[in-house]
Amino acid sequence: MSVVRGFWVERVHGKVLCVSPRVAPGDADAGSVLMSEPCVTRDEVAATLREVVAPLAETYGVALAALLIELSATPVEKCLPVLEQLARHPLGSTLFAKEICARIGRGGDDLAILRRLGVAAAVRDAETLDAWLRLHERGFRFPDDRDYPDVTEYLLAYDPRADRGPAGSAQAGQGGC
Repeated sequence: MSVVRGFWVERVHGKVLCVSPRVAPGDADAGSVLMSEPCVTRDEVAATLREVVAPLAETYGVALAALLIELSATPVEKCLPVLEQLARHPLGSTLFAKEICARIGRGGDDLAILRRLGVAAAVRDAETLDAWLRLHERGFRFPDDRDYPDVTEYLLAYDPRADRGPAGSAQAGQGGC
């Protein structure tokens, strides 16, 4: 039985690292593993996390990926500051309404979220419809002084057949819902 006392890392052909379970270049080579990235870790949790985070960071960039991860890790009752950071991010607008609606009606301070971000959340899509219906099921009372629709107004304006924006008043009476 042999015990690996350490790893020797060598750069091969510029980018590829050759990781050998040996202490020095002159020691007997017990085998090697070629890796395509210049990142070596024996921490399985970190390696798994990197595999999950890398596509998110490639799609949205590191800053937005960090915000989305923070938002996912934040309990819904404490998510308003992170949602506000997402609102300020230049690329966050594509995900903003979806992330707000994913948290409405789930035990947080819905009134505070809607007062600060309700206009941005009130877009015509299935996630918003689901959020507004969750609010209705919970008995949420929309305040009179608001700049976003209540459940009835949203349902009257929602047309699932339309591609963009809430349905106009001419379409609202034509059985959109």
